[in-house]
Amino acid sequence: MKATKLRVGIALALPLALVLTSCSAGGTGDVATTLTVQTDSYALPGFQLVADKFEAENPGVTVEFQVLTPDQQSTTNLQVLTSSDAPDIASAPFNSTVFTEMLAADQFLPIDDVWADADLQSRYGDALANAISPEGKKIGVLFSKVLYGIAWYNKAIFAEAGIDVPADHQIGTMDNLKSIVAKIRAAGYQPLSIGGSSNYHFTWILDNLLATATTPEELTNYTTSFNKSVPVTSSYTDAPFTKSLDRIKEMYDDGVFQDGVLGMDQDAALALFAAGQAGMMMGHNQSPAGVKGKDSNVDMGFLFLPPISAAVTQPDFYAGNLLEIPVNAKNPDLAKKFLIMLMSDEMQVAAIEATGGALPGISITDSTQFAKAPESVRELIEFDAKYGNAAGWASLVPAKLGTTDPLIQKLVLGETTSHDIGVELDALLEEIRNGG
Repeated sequence: MKATKLRVGIALALPLALVLTSCSAGGTGDVATTLTVQTDSYALPGFQLVADKFEAENPGVTVEFQVLTPDQQSTTNLQVLTSSDAPDIASAPFNSTVFTEMLAADQFLPIDDVWADADLQSRYGDALANAISPEGKKIGVLFSKVLYGIAWYNKAIFAEAGIDVPADHQIGTMDNLKSIVAKIRAAGYQPLSIGGSSNYHFTWILDNLLATATTPEELTNYTTSFNKSVPVTSSYTDAPFTKSLDRIKEMYDDGVFQDGVLGMDQDAALALFAAGQAGMMMGHNQSPAGVKGKDSNVDMGFLFLPPISAAVTQPDFYAGNLLEIPVNAKNPDLAKKFLIMLMSDEMQVAAIEATGGALPGISITDSTQFAKAPESVRELIEFDAKYGNAAGWASLVPAKLGTTDPLIQKLVLGETTSHDIGVELDALLEEIRNGG
């Protein structure tokens, strides 16, 4: 029987009943120690492999998981991570308010020794390593990359509806998208399923479109100008940003999204697609695993939304899957050992198969390792290698600025305009640059 325990659906506002005994490395046979690790449902299978190996190599240690939703990671988890019952390893995404507030309050332990032992600077590459080291501080480990902004489609529904699938994965134009949607609806299915009430899914689409409406220089300014040392050369009232917002409203007005979209969260949107009731679903590289987790056998392919001015639409790159050690962790030494094992080539490669498509956080030079990923994910990796990816704006700016779903919900309902949203975001940008 496995010793590893799983706690799902934690009431984060309540104290956590953990079996913790020692603040040292512990777990050497005589003292029973519980190492508490936060993760999400997508990454859990890969983390379970690490836990099994870790328990085998550290007698007396039990790894217990706290499985968090995206909403918990960015909101109520702050209370848990700063409490006396903080977990040993925290999941605070890089672009979340939880991360920003804990970083400002020095609530993360430095883990320079983990970076050194795991050789993360060179294995991430300087650009990525520096991007996830705010002010040069090594306080987090990026355990997995995410490619998002991907319209997954049900191959059987497309065939039934008589839809010709573009060979290059590009829908290309809004006329093409509207034609696809019309055929899906005529066949009796919902079109593009998204979590309209998720508080982040509309922003995913905004990220994807913005990268097609900007020059590389404009996109870089949008993603970095919250730093007061970077001059602001791109306003949120400029055409690239407002056109991206207007495109989302156009999609809403033309029925591109499923009926009742504003009342459905991401899990409901996923369930709709997994049940074979929607022809498409916006997601990321681990969406096939999420669909499979719903006991679904949907055969999936992927497409990209029509670009605004670019020649092609690329997937967005998110580097926010950080794990940290809170200052109140009971077992910081054990936590460091777990992170080093997690980032080993062995465990990073094993996670590809275990999770059904998680992309390693570090570079894997042997491309044959990706043979363990589902066919659809392998095709996505090949597309990424050929066409590259674009920075996801909201994944890089502070959450105070990048949480735009409430504004987009008002936009599609006709309660605001893209220009007014731009004015509001410009004001937030200035507030952040002034230390607010």
